[in-house]
Amino acid sequence: MPVMQKIGRFTAGLVAAGLLAAAPAYAAGNAVLEKIAVHSKAMEGNLEGNPADRDVLVFLPPNYKADANKRYPVVYFLHGYFFDVVQYDTYAKFGEAVTAAAAKGNELILVVPDAGKTRFSGGMWSNSPTSGDFEGFVTKDLVSYIDSHYRTLAKPESRGLAGHSMGGYGTLRIAMKYPGIFSSFYALSACCLSARQVNSEQDKKVESMSMDERLKADFGTRAALASASAWSPNPQNPPYYFDWLTKDGVAQPEVVAQWAANAPNAMVAQYIPALRTYKAIGMEVGDKDGLIKDDTEMHELLNRFGIKHDWAVFDGGHADKVAERIRDHTLPFFGAHLAKQ
Repeated sequence: MPVMQKIGRFTAGLVAAGLLAAAPAYAAGNAVLEKIAVHSKAMEGNLEGNPADRDVLVFLPPNYKADANKRYPVVYFLHGYFFDVVQYDTYAKFGEAVTAAAAKGNELILVVPDAGKTRFSGGMWSNSPTSGDFEGFVTKDLVSYIDSHYRTLAKPESRGLAGHSMGGYGTLRIAMKYPGIFSSFYALSACCLSARQVNSEQDKKVESMSMDERLKADFGTRAALASASAWSPNPQNPPYYFDWLTKDGVAQPEVVAQWAANAPNAMVAQYIPALRTYKAIGMEVGDKDGLIKDDTEMHELLNRFGIKHDWAVFDGGHADKVAERIRDHTLPFFGAHLAKQ
């Protein structure tokens, strides 16, 4: 079963269980949740019309409002495909993680921006004239906004970047392309690390779909369409403004090459100097996750180039332990590596 189909079945399970209901704006445990909108100049003018005002969840440590002089390190967390940030919080339980971290002396601000509200339910944390410049949104607009509106330690040594699935992909991509903004990063069960292979029969069916059919397609098809918007944009090809992998069922080499150029396992060799600038790097994947082969390949590539990093394979699948892994592993990782003053 294709990896995206497996992830799609997990998502369907969440819907059936009622776990994708809107999360309230509340004090999550003792950590205070603020839901804000951040205007992104980088997102303006994208051809899909995806909003430049992006939802962002900001989780403040319990003592944030009690101590008006203290400043905090910040972790930026990128969510996975198909979800928006509010939906994602219902099972990631960020507030509980921030509360647990503070109880152990690891006080930090956790910022979770949205990349789910796009035409095809995910911006892939990439830079595209079609779906929008999510790289610029995170690295410029969001970091600047958070540093100017909250009591942060506004320096790379006190900033971390993390993400799960599509967000794990975005974490690796952004970390490689934008060194000097974050000092540490942690990728959980990262998707999309290797170049996608063309399936001529399946991809030909996608070619013939109408816009309505594409918007209502299955999880894997929509994920592929979101990837096309992000990785093979074409402003002169309306109404989708991207090029597809095949034409009349025949692979288009130039488009396949564009997708391959956006695969981190292919990118990594070009970004060794950038990766060497990070104080700490972490990666993990479940032993029952269909992505384990690609994630292990990234781990081996980092070893090949002498990039020191933490690596863990845990007992679990793609998304069944997200809250636990964030609480017990991701935030403690940043607590050990981010500067606190």
